[in-house]
Formats: sequence, structure tokens, C-alpha cells
Amino acid sequence: MANPFGTLAKKRIDSKYSRDLAIDFFGEEKPKFTLVSCQLQEQNRFKDGKPLNELANYFVLVAWPEMMVEPFKVKLPLADDNGEKMTLKNIKFGDKVVFDDLEMLDFSSYKKYFQAKGIEKA
Repeated sequence: MANPFGTLAKKRIDSKYSRDLAIDFFGEEKPKFTLVSCQLQEQNRFKDGKPLNELANYFVLVAWPEMMVEPFKVKLPLADDNGEKMTLKNIKFGDKVVFDDLEMLDFSSYKKYFQAKGIEKA
């Protein structure tokens, strides 16, 4: 199987998160990943390169072993669409997961960032 991360230098660089870019990159709307985080990781806000004591968002690490892709971060909001604190619900390490509205930011040839509105067990 082809490794999509191996063709990054050939991709167009975008400066904002895009759902269409993620679909194009992964080849499907809701790809299944393997969760390699044990819990939601916290990410603080930064100002002038210095961390503030303020939570910005969560992230999880996922892998795509079927495509031989090493773990990468997917940023998640602090709360879901209902305003409830984001949790992994009944999802645990090693489970297959899908993301709600997965988006990608093509920052440079080798820097890709991902975010989603939610996560659920596949």
C-alpha cells in the first residue's frame, strides 16, 4: 500500500484547516485510525512563544497501521457540540476510532496538522 505521508512534498500547501483536504489526503471521508493515547492530552495556549496557564484544547494520538503511518496528533475541542466536556467515552488504547469532521492543515511539505469536532469508536 502507498504511504500518503510519503508524497507530502508533492501536495499543495494550504494555510487553513480544510475538511476536503483531509478527505483527499486519506482517500475517504471517515478513515479508521487506531487510538494510541490512553487519555485526552491537554494543550495550553501560547503567547509570544510562552505557555499560558490556560487550556486551549485537547489532542489524541492515533496511528494508521494499515497504511504504515506512525502516530500523529489530532486536536479536539474542550467541549462537544452540546457544550459537554470532551471525553473519550468508552474508547481505550488500541481501539479503532473515527473522527467527526476531520480537517487537515497543510502547513509545509512535512508539517501536517489535524483537528476534529469529536471522536467515537469505529
